[in-house]
Amino acid sequence: MSTGGDDQPGLRLRWPAEPGQSFRVQVSASEDFSAPLVDERLEAPAWSSTTLPPGDYFVRIQTRDPSGLESDFSTPRQVRAQPPVRSGAGLPVTAADGRPLSRP
Repeated sequence: MSTGGDDQPGLRLRWPAEPGQSFRVQVSASEDFSAPLVDERLEAPAWSSTTLPPGDYFVRIQTRDPSGLESDFSTPRQVRAQPPVRSGAGLPVTAADGRPLSRP
């Protein structure tokens, strides 16, 4: 699995796949996935979001082959959603209350 460019806001994921496979992606703030923030079924080996707040998350993926057989979920991987606005030095720009800005 690879993440999008570090300078892109949000979170973008892609992973290798075989023809005809589909996927289930879960994103969680905790490694135990007790309350997933995202639980989506996908036809392509890619997923993205610009709505997750900046921060660290855990991602796991389940694969379904063309016959309908589903794999176990992958080992969770930690990823980081980037803030959408950065200063000229590359640092996140925040409001006075400390929340990251989503637009200039």
